[in-house]
Amino acid sequence: MAPRYDLAGCPKEFVHPRTSRTAPCPPNVGYRITWWLCTITLHHGDAMAQFSHKRTYKRFPFHAPLIIGGESHICEGMLRNLSMDGCSIVCDREVALGSKVRVNLLLPDQSSSLPIELGRVTWVQGRECGVEFIQLALHARLRLNRTLRTALIQFLNAPKNRELLEQTVSGL
Repeated sequence: MAPRYDLAGCPKEFVHPRTSRTAPCPPNVGYRITWWLCTITLHHGDAMAQFSHKRTYKRFPFHAPLIIGGESHICEGMLRNLSMDGCSIVCDREVALGSKVRVNLLLPDQSSSLPIELGRVTWVQGRECGVEFIQLALHARLRLNRTLRTALIQFLNAPKNRELLEQTVSGL
């Protein structure tokens, strides 16, 4: 049986250092999972909160066409990777850092595009940029969730990833 720790001094929620959004700390604070933002570690018997700069959600590689539009531009691009709260893309022109954009993703095996009503460009390197999803309609979020669930199953079924997962779980 795992030892019990007094976590009364731990924060119930935290402010993400990059997005300034408030989110609850994970319920099973005794474990360290790499894509969680708030982790709890034990240091000399005391629980203390650590803040991580890791992503909230796992990003999966995707290669699909997209259309991105901003205040003064519209361009085509290619999706590089995708998660529930953002994506990395390559455009046919540079996009301004911090600009608000609307993105339409043409995901594989879907008849219509997936509309991201509002996103924010969080980083730019030449014609490559990262977009944080700020506003998604419920039906778009559900479609995105189904797509990423399929990607997660494929990721976990890959032999090299299965071995890595087993090593990670056995180390907890």
